[in-house]
Amino acid sequence: MSKISRLIFASVFVLASSGYAQNISGSMAGRIVDQQGAAVPGASVTTAEPNKKISVTTKTNDAGEFVFPGLQPGNYTLTVEAAGFKKLEKLGIPLDANDKLDLGAVPLQVGAVSESVEVSAQVALLQTESAERSEALISKQMENIEVNGRNPLDLAKLVPGVVDTASSPWQNTSIPKLLATLA
Repeated sequence: MSKISRLIFASVFVLASSGYAQNISGSMAGRIVDQQGAAVPGASVTTAEPNKKISVTTKTNDAGEFVFPGLQPGNYTLTVEAAGFKKLEKLGIPLDANDKLDLGAVPLQVGAVSESVEVSAQVALLQTESAERSEALISKQMENIEVNGRNPLDLAKLVPGVVDTASSPWQNTSIPKLLATLA
């Protein structure tokens, strides 16, 4: 095998493996509980994205937990129905690519199935399922940000939770040296 063909083979392998690591879907999970915090098993949980005409339904397990893996990015509506409880709708739940949203405990109110409760207030959702983070930057952010030296990795610093340790003044300083300079 010549050097060129080995180089081409290695390049294709590296590009294929990096493309495989990209993820364009997210997931949503939670736990359905009653007003006292007890699990509601067998509740019907539906998540829908009306703009993309996506609707997925599942049932809660014995612990009242549900999971929706492989959802496309969008703004979802969560609907929960269970016998003896009011129907619950949570509107406008944002899901980005590679998000693993944990909706936490979703409480149902006791009542007839014909009654419903609509939750439209928006709470900042925290991704607690994993340490992975992702963020979608809009073109306006990329056009208006000052990037020193045209380094595209500087855009990653816009994502909450990203820390640039390469330019930290404390990076190459040991703790004894640091304490000696402060004393």
